Amino acid sequence: MYLPDVICPTLAQIGMAPTVGIGNLGEVTPLLKMAISRRLGVPIRDITLFMVGAHYVVSHLEAEGNTGGAPYYLRVFVNGKDVTQEIDPNQKLKREGWDNIPKLPEDPRMLNLLTAASAVKVIRAILQDTREIMNTPGPNGLPGSYPVRLGRDLVEVVLPSDISINEAIKINEEGNRFDGIERIDDDGTIVITDKSHTIMRNILGYDVKSFRVEDSKLMAIDLGKAFRRYGELVGLPDFALNAIYMG
Repeated sequence: MYLPDVICPTLAQIGMAPTVGIGNLGEVTPLLKMAISRRLGVPIRDITLFMVGAHYVVSHLEAEGNTGGAPYYLRVFVNGKDVTQEIDPNQKLKREGWDNIPKLPEDPRMLNLLTAASAVKVIRAILQDTREIMNTPGPNGLPGSYPVRLGRDLVEVVLPSDISINEAIKINEEGNRFDGIERIDDDGTIVITDKSHTIMRNILGYDVKSFRVEDSKLMAIDLGKAFRRYGELVGLPDFALNAIYMG
């Protein structure tokens, strides 16, 4: 599913939480492990990485090599030794990034392959009851991504002793605000940030601050019409205009 960081916790509020999502940090943590391996000259198999972060963290790491200022949690161990401060002093990844993070090809098909590989890893862990720990989004309806142990009847967030599950959730809720989601209420209502609301209202003429799952179809139609009007205004070609969903 797209953006499980938001969809999973929203569905959880109405009793429909998926078991777990796919992608997001599950796509970039292998790239970070490759960078650590190159920097320290150690095999990837000796590296254990615990990371918490929202979709915005992932998208900026893939595009810019840093998190764009969004919060995250990271602990790196090599053969059981904590080397986090050596790898990421003072959360350098937040603004500066790391010089040796592998860049993803611009071809979107390659990103789709990476997402597919992440999905297969999750599915295999569940079906084969491997009980591996991997980074996945939305476990049991939580916002954002976490290190998660997966098995046939097991979805367990696994965190080092210096961070609690509530602290991890707060990191991801703050990360979702970078993506325009202010909060998800107890009844599943999604409230967008003032900044996102203002941008949509001023550019698209779409004036909606909050919505519910039950509103999704109607909203998709209204938003499609707003995008269509904007596309015509800026001169999008017909094939692009015709691809916009309007019901």
